[in-house]
Amino acid sequence: PFPGSDKPAISACQFLGESAIVAHPYPEFDYMYLDVFSCKEFDTEKAVEFIQRTLKVTESTIHLFQRGIDMETRAPV
Repeated sequence: PFPGSDKPAISACQFLGESAIVAHPYPEFDYMYLDVFSCKEFDTEKAVEFIQRTLKVTESTIHLFQRGIDMETRAPV
């Protein structure tokens, strides 16, 4: 916990092949960073909707980054 807080928090990582979901909760602020990284394309709107519904999110800021390499040209995306 942060100094002065009695709410413990544990970051968590779930590896999914070459992909991962990482959560960094801050319960003393009722806040969480959630990173979803996938080496394959997926429906980001469905993922966001599922996360918001499952975690009962009332407010969020979403940043979507395209990263990786083009497998044919080996060029960064």
